[in-house]
Amino acid sequence: MVFCVGSGPSGRGLATLDDHNNLEVLESSKRRQVLSTIPTTTGIEHAKLAAKPSQAWHSADRTPGESTMIEMTAADGHVFSAYRAVPAGNVKGVVVVLQEIFGVTGQIRKVADTFAKEGFIAVAPRLFDRVQKGIELGYDEASVIQGLDLVKQVGFDHAMADIETTVRSMSSEGRVGIVGYDWGAYLAYSAANHVPGLSTVVGYYGCGIVNDLSQRRKVPTLLHFGANDPYIPRSQLVIFRASRPDLRIYEYPAGHHFACDDRDTYDAASAEKAWTMTLTHLTHRLEGPPAVTLKNQGAYSSSGGKEKKKKAAAVSDDMEPPM
Repeated sequence: MVFCVGSGPSGRGLATLDDHNNLEVLESSKRRQVLSTIPTTTGIEHAKLAAKPSQAWHSADRTPGESTMIEMTAADGHVFSAYRAVPAGNVKGVVVVLQEIFGVTGQIRKVADTFAKEGFIAVAPRLFDRVQKGIELGYDEASVIQGLDLVKQVGFDHAMADIETTVRSMSSEGRVGIVGYDWGAYLAYSAANHVPGLSTVVGYYGCGIVNDLSQRRKVPTLLHFGANDPYIPRSQLVIFRASRPDLRIYEYPAGHHFACDDRDTYDAASAEKAWTMTLTHLTHRLEGPPAVTLKNQGAYSSSGGKEKKKKAAAVSDDMEPPM
């Protein structure tokens, strides 16, 4: 797994997780490396962690227009908190907002509030509660290193289990999608194939995603990248886009963290375009008609271009409405 972060307010810095075992932080100022071992569980353990049903939240448990902290209990008994923002009017669906390595900060809560204003119940689980309750970090160098250490301690499978708990807990409110930023974008991308009950995922500038050239996502996936991101080379992004026709990928004339208005890497024009794409995508996937999986999706490309003769399909078979 690979993800990148900023080592200061300018968002300059790179963190790399390779198979959850090696950690490397490259700071633009000192270019020093920090290597350590990352404890992690296995995919089988992740399945066990999320195997039991989790507590479900219902409309009676919320107040329209309310923003508050709630608690959820994972299958292994772990209790964690989450920030929940509820729209004042009708609910279009649920958006799970996944944090960067700084915790569920004021910036993440602001994002959740913005989704609520657009008609979505937005929930941001505190993934660091596995290690330290309620932690929120700044963007300085010390916070980056501390955040990376917390990511290591949480581990991939525990993060997936808590995300799955959040999705299951909110599923009674409507269809559920995920929007993640940086580390959260990588988790969102991974959740598309690990977490059941999702209708779609969206990721912003998630490092490591572009290394996956073959594994198709199980739900519709939208990804945003900055063409000038120093941590995701555009040459690599071009190869990724050509290799992954199953994904909707957009790039903008911006750098890393271009959608975070708390940093000087913020690009208002690119952030607005990405927001419009995200909002349209989520509205279609969460509020629109149910998505239909194509029965023979990808069969033509895997057959080397040789089509097979098939019986005429019934009118009710597959095709989703175009975006």
